[in-house]
Amino acid sequence: ITCRDWSSDVCSSDLEKLHPGEGFQAISLIVSPSKRSSIEMESTINGQLRMHPYGNFSEGHLDSLGICLFLAFIKRFNEDFKLIILDDILTSIDAGHRMRVARLLVDEFPDYQIILTTHDEMWANELRTVMSSKNKPLRFLRLKQWNLASGTDIDEYLATDWQVYEKLIDDGRKQDAIAGVGQIGRAHV
Repeated sequence: ITCRDWSSDVCSSDLEKLHPGEGFQAISLIVSPSKRSSIEMESTINGQLRMHPYGNFSEGHLDSLGICLFLAFIKRFNEDFKLIILDDILTSIDAGHRMRVARLLVDEFPDYQIILTTHDEMWANELRTVMSSKNKPLRFLRLKQWNLASGTDIDEYLATDWQVYEKLIDDGRKQDAIAGVGQIGRAHV
């Protein structure tokens, strides 16, 4: 199997799951024997061969493509090492596609351990919803403040702001809870 064959099949299938009906048919990685340490990429959209996706894809589609290529490499080369680590992967993928990314991870990698970091509370809650619906065992942690002496504090992740404020109050940090509620109030005024 050539790099072109497996990347096109695997990556294009996953890209279609993230962007259904948008005409993605093939993403090919082309290794040129005349070039050292180089790979070319081309895309086929709605039956038309286009050159490199940089000239045709939006920033969000390029991020989706990057995720799909990364996952295609995991499927191809990491079958025996069932671990995926993803760090804040949805920086330019719009809200409508986030649930599809969560479903793709759960459906395509059911027996992998997935470690995923994000600053996006909504995305964390969407992941929780999708993983819970598929009965995928999960543990959500919140990385809190960091300091040089002891590193990062870790807490169980709480799904709603109100749970966070209740925990702050329980921990004797009423002023922090009041400040958080105030920030939300300002955002809606």
